[in-house]
Amino acid sequence: MRRERRWRYYCDFCKKSGGSGGHIRRHERGCTSNPERHCGMCDAAELVQRPLPELLGALAGGMDALREAADSCPACILAAIVQTEYEVRPHEALSFNFKAERDEFWEAMNEYRAEAEAERYFYG
Repeated sequence: MRRERRWRYYCDFCKKSGGSGGHIRRHERGCTSNPERHCGMCDAAELVQRPLPELLGALAGGMDALREAADSCPACILAAIVQTEYEVRPHEALSFNFKAERDEFWEAMNEYRAEAEAERYFYG
């Protein structure tokens, strides 16, 4: 018989867990439940990440106000929704589809990068 002990690592902000401490540490940095999160999507799009209190205040004005305050960054929008108390969330926040908006965001980013690359190397 063989017996092994394996460490399990847990995010301090959500329920995510894993067998790699480094992976969970990287997850915690951008976790949407982390009040001090760092947004990788804003970095990729070269957007200025807004402070969470500003996004939470915008959410009180509805999803359009939040989308404007977050520069349409799906991860920042989701972070504001996740960190708002359920009773305070506007009705339209419940229909927010992160996966669809994330896919749209990356499709636009990849298109922009391809055009920039083509200009850089005179492809078109």
